[in-house]
Amino acid sequence: MNATSAPVQTSSRALAATLHFLPFLVTPPSSNNLTTIVLVCIFIGCFSLTYKGASLRILRMVLFVIAAYFGHPLVTGDHQVSHRLAAAGIVFPGALLLLKAFDVCIVSLWDDGPPHWLRNGKRVPLPDTLFGRLVYSFDLLITNRGSSWFEGYSWD
Repeated sequence: MNATSAPVQTSSRALAATLHFLPFLVTPPSSNNLTTIVLVCIFIGCFSLTYKGASLRILRMVLFVIAAYFGHPLVTGDHQVSHRLAAAGIVFPGALLLLKAFDVCIVSLWDDGPPHWLRNGKRVPLPDTLFGRLVYSFDLLITNRGSSWFEGYSWD
């Protein structure tokens, strides 16, 4: 074994010990629990947007506090990783998740209403079935405003 092959083996072992949370970002398994908790908080916040009521505003504020508590180590934590790509793979999605939690849970407090789908330029009413609300919540969770995963739909 020559001296140049040892670093390659070390980095490939480190890479093999990580989990690919997203195909283009390498994240260590220790960050996946925190990421999952933040995603669940955002999903519940998106789901609560389909209902009306003051108590749901309080729920969304509590969800943001939970998401911020579990999400801040993703952005500011001391990441014991072997290379910078893994650290960027934790920090960048963590920051995006915290911004999405802020958008869904806090900014929505001042909105006149929740985001609506637009189909052919016309506003689609909020879903009223459980399945429709779950689809709406999932689409709002994984997309930016303005684009939708469903053909012919966009966000207002």
